[in-house]
Amino acid sequence: VMEALPVYVALFTPDYYVSFANKFFRQRFGESQGRHCFEYLFKRDAPCENCETYKVLKAKKPHHWERIGPDGRDYDIYDFPFVEADGSIHIMEVGVDISDRKQAQEALLAAQKEMHKARRLSDIGVLAATVAHELRNPLAAISMAASNIKRKAQNPLLEQHLLNIEKKVLESDRIINNLLLNSRIRPPHYENVNLNMIISDCVDSLRQQIQFKEKISVVNNFDLTKDILIEADPLQMGEVFYNVL
Repeated sequence: VMEALPVYVALFTPDYYVSFANKFFRQRFGESQGRHCFEYLFKRDAPCENCETYKVLKAKKPHHWERIGPDGRDYDIYDFPFVEADGSIHIMEVGVDISDRKQAQEALLAAQKEMHKARRLSDIGVLAATVAHELRNPLAAISMAASNIKRKAQNPLLEQHLLNIEKKVLESDRIINNLLLNSRIRPPHYENVNLNMIISDCVDSLRQQIQFKEKISVVNNFDLTKDILIEADPLQMGEVFYNVL
């Protein structure tokens, strides 16, 4: 019966020898050949510090624990005090391989975490879309009002202020777009991308924002990137370069 069990069964002596091991144990870990358990199982010259097998000798009661075996697999272990026919005390250990079960549990936990994360991102996306809608309406009104004032007033003194209003509206619109982009669960859409074109577009957008600031100039030198193609998402790469700039 011991030989046919799909779990390992072994008897350990108080001085760290294996006096019996069933077929499952031998197939997994090999033969002891008269060596201490820590020698042939873990290639050590002293007992393992984290071994809980020998706790049953002190407690004189069964002990249940988990450990990673010499083969790297997870085992659910049950240790029992065992009295031999001659009255000597041994430890009978039963080890159940739970690696597949633990991997399944870990995969389930990971999936649950991803679902929770996706649900939170979805909620954030709904909130972002609502906020974006509520912000764009007043921004559109501000932009239209500035355009009407500029058209009707024909006042050079107001020109700079109106241009600044239009610039701030564009900046606000970009912030809203970034909010919407970052709240979406969207995998990258890969295609061959010309870095030169992406960086040029980002620099042009930046130049429009800083054109009203004094002592700031933009100098372009894209010679090193003019022929470089990479496989990437052009929208996301544009966001990266724009944020860096």
